[in-house]
This record gives sequence, structure tokens and C-alpha cells, in this order.
Amino acid sequence: MANNPMRNLSRSSARQVFIVKLWRSARAKPAWLGQVQHIPSGQIVHVRSAKELFAYLRRQIETETSDGARGLR
Repeated sequence: MANNPMRNLSRSSARQVFIVKLWRSARAKPAWLGQVQHIPSGQIVHVRSAKELFAYLRRQIETETSDGARGLR
């Protein structure tokens, strides 16, 4: 049976929950914009690229991991 990473994640005691909203700007030069909400803290961050989005998520996961909890793999 194939290893299902989502099943392993659901067994983890350390979970991070985010709501990610993405939309295309209506400017002359359209770009993707986004908003990420970290549900446990309520923190909202606005991003202007996928690079910013993933950097934010990585920081949140690394912070959780450095606090002694299991991080995502």
C-alpha cells in the first residue's frame, strides 16, 4: 500500500491551519496577490508572489518545529 503523507499528517499532534486567498490584480500589469491567515493566532499576512507565500509558510512551520513540536516533512 502506498504511503499517504496526509494520513501521517492527520496523526501528528502538531498541526498548522491556514486560509489562503489568491486573486489577480486589476492593474494595467496584472499580478497575483494573496492573503494568508494563520488560524490559531488570527495573524493575517498579505503576499505579492508565490515566493512570499511559501516563505511565510516555511517560517511558520520552522517556528513550530524549533519550539519542540513535530514539523511537516
